[in-house]
Amino acid sequence: AAWSWSRACGYGTSKAGRPITAISETVEAPEREITRWLAAVANADKPDEMYAVRRLETLVAINAEEDDAVDRVRTTYDLALKSFGETDKRTRVSQNELAQALAGANQLDEAIKVYYAALDIEQRIGEEPLAIADIAYSLGRLLDDDARFANACNVHGIALKFRSRELGPRHELTNRSRYEVAELSRI
Repeated sequence: AAWSWSRACGYGTSKAGRPITAISETVEAPEREITRWLAAVANADKPDEMYAVRRLETLVAINAEEDDAVDRVRTTYDLALKSFGETDKRTRVSQNELAQALAGANQLDEAIKVYYAALDIEQRIGEEPLAIADIAYSLGRLLDDDARFANACNVHGIALKFRSRELGPRHELTNRSRYEVAELSRI
């Protein structure tokens, strides 16, 4: 049988059966040590290296639900925008991560603005229809939560169009978008 956390010996206890005393608040996670090391060896003159390190730091901060996670994501996005331009894939990925982080931090107005900007750029570039659909779906959910139903319906319609074309009319994600449009059309 494969090893898993739920079957692991101890499951939150030491081998002696006593609770483990060190917790994540008192012991620094190895990811932070690794990203600090990477930051120290990354060449500041190479934007690719600096971006990769900042992005790793950002992902660690998001996963650890750190208080400064949104600021780190914003800094990574700003670095990508300055270094690579708004249409570069790295910048677009970081912009989407910023929108997600803002939404996760309940900064909905700013998240909606960032999602609209990301959707605009993705539509202008037009290279990744499913990325357009995913951004539109996420934006539609935020607009719906914020009681902007007409805008939510329009944006979900964009997601539905791209998902239908790329995934087919019976795909689960297409059906999810179809459901959102149908529900919002009733309001």
